[in-house]
Amino acid sequence: ALVRFENGVQGTLEACRVINGPKCEMAFEINGTQGSVRWNFERMNQLEVQFRKANEAEDGYTTILAAPAHPFHDRFNPGPGLGIGYEDLKVIEAYQFLKSIVDGKQGQPGFAEALAVAQAQTAIQRSWETERWETVRSTRLD
Repeated sequence: ALVRFENGVQGTLEACRVINGPKCEMAFEINGTQGSVRWNFERMNQLEVQFRKANEAEDGYTTILAAPAHPFHDRFNPGPGLGIGYEDLKVIEAYQFLKSIVDGKQGQPGFAEALAVAQAQTAIQRSWETERWETVRSTRLD
């Protein structure tokens, strides 16, 4: 899907459940005028960042490895570069869910964000049918 945001930023969204090649490449890439950031679930313990440099020889991505300084990482591994796994993510999700119940507060992302995703998906489907740009119709939950 081609997308345009209110502030003028343009982008693309892609999804495919039958593509050859990637096995679990749930990924994002954001490119700006002064740098870029990208992440891929297949390498979930690595974040790549790039900032535009005056010296082209030094211009490129830097990989940041997961480390105890990142949220919840130290609960599973004591040192940097020792990645957490999928099962660790499930433990973190369960903890966050149960904590939201105990605290009586909606976790984030929550139902409002899920609704916003559904509204964007609906606009993409409408655009496919109408063959024109469609506005995401948003409904607030509060």
